[in-house]
Amino acid sequence: MKIYDPIHRNVIILKGKVLNCIFNLLHNDFKFYGRDNVITIEEETKLKKGLFLIIGDKNSFNIGKKCSFNNFTIRADGNRNKIKIGNNVTWGGGVLNAIDHTQIKVGSECMFSYGIDIMSSDGHPIFLEGKKIRYNKSKNIEIGEHVWIGMKSQILKGVTIPDNCVIGASSLVNKPFHEENCIIGGHPAEIIRHKIYWKR
Repeated sequence: MKIYDPIHRNVIILKGKVLNCIFNLLHNDFKFYGRDNVITIEEETKLKKGLFLIIGDKNSFNIGKKCSFNNFTIRADGNRNKIKIGNNVTWGGGVLNAIDHTQIKVGSECMFSYGIDIMSSDGHPIFLEGKKIRYNKSKNIEIGEHVWIGMKSQILKGVTIPDNCVIGASSLVNKPFHEENCIIGGHPAEIIRHKIYWKR
């Protein structure tokens, strides 16, 4: 199923069975304030109480197969942002926000609790006194495969979370990590346990 706005050239592509496509359209809000944006939702994915908000041009969202999201906002501010979510990802609620030509990538088999904020920018520009170059540039975020993120965690710009990691509840993750199979937690977050694995 494809919903196309011929004036602004924004597209919603819903794949899979018609009834599931209709469910996703009726139980979520899609708002575009720009042109040439694309939202793709793969088959067997069920989304409810969600807001897709795009403010800008040439942004793209892609949600993989067999995902389940509830009480969420997926947002892009600016132009040419990309949000790509893998297959079989569950999310209990929160905000995913790509800003200023950045990419947020989430691997397959991830599990997100509720109240999680993921944002690729500080939200407002900061400049050094006497200079016009922005000090706090936006940065990409990458979350690996099979990552569990605990409730009320914040994932900030420039973060990398490797495969098979766990992020403790209410953690503030503000830097990249490179070691797989770890528990990461704290405010700010650090590795607190090595060589772990987890199951749903």
